[in-house]
Amino acid sequence: MKILLINPPFEYTIQSCQPKVLEEGLDFLPPLGLMYIAAYLEKETNHQIEILDAQVEQLSYGQIEKEVKKRNPDVVGITAMTFTIVDVIKTAKLVKEVSPDIKIILGGPHVIIYPEETINIPEIDFLVLGEGERVIKQLLENIDNPDKLEKIKGIVFRKNNKIINTGIADFIENLDTLPFPA
Repeated sequence: MKILLINPPFEYTIQSCQPKVLEEGLDFLPPLGLMYIAAYLEKETNHQIEILDAQVEQLSYGQIEKEVKKRNPDVVGITAMTFTIVDVIKTAKLVKEVSPDIKIILGGPHVIIYPEETINIPEIDFLVLGEGERVIKQLLENIDNPDKLEKIKGIVFRKNNKIINTGIADFIENLDTLPFPA
């Protein structure tokens, strides 16, 4: 499969009441979660993996749409932070407009805190809870088999209009088993 991992733009971020001095000098951070997922999938599967960092590349939604069309993925993974959830939803909607057949997987802190609310976003097909490297591999191997998906710890999805939450995946005990980020 062709997998596109997207770090969504920072266009509609939810702001807090923090002092402006904390926002000064902020720079881009590499999307380490996506980079670890990509490295693990490259090592452990035959899937074609690409990362699209819309923040660093300062992509508009129109440009993201062109990139999704050009890359023609089977699955899109998006990292979800609560302060970027509006951009996450806009990105997911855009992907589904390109092709409703593209499966969308969200991971990140937001989905752990708000799994039920997040899976109820119509464009979202799956959530990965916790450390996603091993979980997403299993999810991709069984993506079209809901009965097998129920046995994978660390995912949330809909089956027959019911939300299935298999709980948070076990921690990876030895982080040295993971490849360096892609």
